[in-house]
Amino acid sequence: MSRLISIRVFPACLIAVVLASAAVRAEVTYWDLPFSDDLRDAGWRLHTPRGKQPAEFSVADGDVLSVSAQSAVSFLYREVPKAARDASGLSWTWRVDQDIPPTDLSTPGADDRPFAVHVYFDDRDAGLLRRFAGLFGLPAGGRALTYVWGGDRPQGTMIANPFMANGQSALVVVRPSSLDDIGTDWETVRVDLAGDYRRIFNREPVPLRGIAISSDTDDTATSARGRIKNVFLTSDSAAISGSGSDRRH
Repeated sequence: MSRLISIRVFPACLIAVVLASAAVRAEVTYWDLPFSDDLRDAGWRLHTPRGKQPAEFSVADGDVLSVSAQSAVSFLYREVPKAARDASGLSWTWRVDQDIPPTDLSTPGADDRPFAVHVYFDDRDAGLLRRFAGLFGLPAGGRALTYVWGGDRPQGTMIANPFMANGQSALVVVRPSSLDDIGTDWETVRVDLAGDYRRIFNREPVPLRGIAISSDTDDTATSARGRIKNVFLTSDSAAISGSGSDRRH
């Protein structure tokens, strides 16, 4: 009798596990960070470091952000919605139509890159001034992760941000600069923010504060052009892990 009961109970338990897993998957939340013709109305703000020529940001085809920098540097910044501040994954799709020569991302004054996506965290232990200063004076959180298209290091290389001391920020190379392979395809990037935060800062992740998109060509006096779309956060980084040829970190 006991064997018969076990056989009957096992399928029921299996069904319960499957239903529970489906329920967890159904609860994954996505937050879109859209662009619009009026970027300010969509929550984005332009920041250009003092004394620098601003890069140009414009929107075409409804939700595609175009970025152009000619001996310029700017950040297009927005706060993360309060409901999304515990998000653990980030995804976007981008392309570079005009690259610049590879640079040394670890050296101030030689660290130009055509494209970068910055994520700022609200670290309470980073100090009040640092929490509001951020990279180049951006009103962002304490620690920061920057995902870069550019530089001369291999994909996946992690570099300490030379502009933020004491391990407060890191650059992750998504794709190094190349003057021979640009403007051909859109590339989707999916990142595990929580996992990267643990790996790089050796601590549990804290809430997000803001996100910025930048282009920087002032040091090399060069020109870069790129486009980005479909920027969104998710409550479960595994939900955007995807498959195929997309670049994942």
